[in-house]
Amino acid sequence: MTPAERSRQIDKEEFAAECAAIRQRAYNWLASQRPSKPKDMMRGLAHLYEAHGEKHTLREWSEITGISIATLNTRINIYDWPVERAVTETIGHFGRRGKEYTINGVTRSVSQWAKLAGISGSVAYTRITSGWPIEAALTLPKGSTRPTSGTPGVSSNFAPFEGTGGGSTAHEIPEISFSDMKAPTA
Repeated sequence: MTPAERSRQIDKEEFAAECAAIRQRAYNWLASQRPSKPKDMMRGLAHLYEAHGEKHTLREWSEITGISIATLNTRINIYDWPVERAVTETIGHFGRRGKEYTINGVTRSVSQWAKLAGISGSVAYTRITSGWPIEAALTLPKGSTRPTSGTPGVSSNFAPFEGTGGGSTAHEIPEISFSDMKAPTA
């Protein structure tokens, strides 16, 4: 090896040694900056919450119940729910119940009636808001048409070609009023 090559070799070895020393100092500095508390404690999640005689962190309760940490935290710390309620109540409509309808002595929610009829809840709600009779809206199967009342009204008393003389303002339900005045006699 020539003296120039030997000099380059020494420079490479010294450079590698300096890099290793710098790397070690950086690792030592990072270790000194790392908090001694676990991550959960840093976020305030290490607090133990007691329910059913057990004490767990929110993370542990989340793993046990399947309810997210955020939901548990909101229930306990924002809504001031008791811990037992927060970890046991299922996710959904808390305390709110939809309107229930009784048909032939059986009371069910709209979604329950819809499921029995083989329609979606949105179809049942649409039928109700469109003015369908409740029994028909909640019990008729998919594809059914809106039932008619079957009772004749003013315009159904006439054959289609006779008409009522009311033009396009004919009504199925009579909207006739009479005054108490007697007709003048001539």
